[in-house]
Order: sequence, then structure tokens, then C-alpha cells
Amino acid sequence: MVRLRRSLKKHIRKTEVPPRAQRHGWSYGEAMRAAFIGVLAVSFIACEQRVQLSGEACDALTCNGCCTPQGCVSSALQSDTQCGSLGSDCIRCLSGTACSAGSCRPLPTCGSTCAGCCDGSTCVPWSQQNLSRCGNNGAACGACTTGTTCSSGACQPVTSQCGVCAGCCDGLFGCNSGTGTFTCGKGGELCKQCGHLENCIDGRCEKCGPTNCAGCCFGGQCVAGDADITCGHGGATCENCPFSTKCTGGSCQ
Repeated sequence: MVRLRRSLKKHIRKTEVPPRAQRHGWSYGEAMRAAFIGVLAVSFIACEQRVQLSGEACDALTCNGCCTPQGCVSSALQSDTQCGSLGSDCIRCLSGTACSAGSCRPLPTCGSTCAGCCDGSTCVPWSQQNLSRCGNNGAACGACTTGTTCSSGACQPVTSQCGVCAGCCDGLFGCNSGTGTFTCGKGGELCKQCGHLENCIDGRCEKCGPTNCAGCCFGGQCVAGDADITCGHGGATCENCPFSTKCTGGSCQ
């Protein structure tokens, strides 16, 4: 406040009293006070616009989404017309982009039928999303910021109290390894339960296939693929070798 007063006083000293003030018969001191009050009024209005209806300031400490004059718009409630993160001002996404994980990102190519997010031409459902791939409604996948986790396609503040955790936090027993199908995750995010025929691979729920299995897939699980009854390689479906043949190098011979 003192600095603002000194700045105004210094500026007005270098100039004459404005003609409008002269017409009203104002003195130098009255002109300076009027200018000071005007600046304060503008500052107050700008500050008031960043206050929520509840009376709390909307900023990075109180809002995990973006701020409007009416208050905080959380990540889960954002749309293409109100998008942002970390308490920034909400923005409208430009044509050809969509709001995903608090950022306007290019429209995906995996189609409008994707309930999760799109990683290029691949639809990533909620069960397979993580801190680096998060989003919903077919928007492009985005990365969550530090201190948040991906939950139901939206970056949400971490609510678990399990502390530093390389695996995932389940809220009941604290930190888990994050490698189980019922407790899958990494980086201290909330544990997820993998879907049908999905495995927890590197903290992500994925179906057994060529991208994550060097052996073969048996009942949704990746096995070595070197047994006669589960023979295969390259993430293909395991084969039960016919009688008089043996599994050699992932092939029935």
C-alpha cells in the first residue's frame, strides 16, 4: 500500500493537475487522492472476481480445476467451454481441441465411442489409465500433475494418507506393491481393480497380448509358453500340443 502511494505521488509530481480536475477546482492533493482511490477500486474488483460464492478464494490451494467468477470448476466437471488446472482461469478450448485432464488437447482419432481417453488411435479405458494417460469422453489422454491421481478419467487430488509409495494406496492397508489385479497402480496413486481378463503390468491394467507377453496367454494370464499344455510365444493364445508332440521354443513339434 505504501509503495503504491509513493508510486502515484511520484507520478503526479511529474505532471500537472489534469484539466478535468482543474474544471472541478481540485487541488493537487485532491487529484492525487482521487487517483489513489480509483486504483484501489479496480484492484478490489479484480480480486473480488476470483472469490467463490462460499467466500473462499479460488486458487491453486483451494481448487484442483480452474476458476470462474462463480467459483471452482473441478476436473471432473469441466467441459470444452470451461477447462483448466491448478486454480488457473477457466478457458474455452479452440476448435479442433477438447478438454482432457484440465488441458485443451487435439481431438483424438480413436472415435467418439471411446468412454475413456485416446492415445493416438487407441482407446484407453478408465481401468487402464494412470498418471501419464488420463481422460474421458474420447478426448486425447493427458498427464496428471504432481499431487494428483487419475480417477474415473479425471485428475483428482491424492486423498490417501499412505505417504511415499512406489506402488499404490488402497486407503485401508496403506501402500501396496501395486502388482495385483485387485490392487494395481504405481507412483502412490489410488489402487485400481483390473477388469475381466486383464493383468496388472507395470502398474497398469492390461489384457494379455503381444505388447506385454513374451510367452502365451492362458485364461487372460501371461505364462512362459514352454509347457506342452500351454505352448506359445509372442502373446498369442496358448496351445495344447497334440499327442506325440512337444512344446519346443514356444511351438508344438
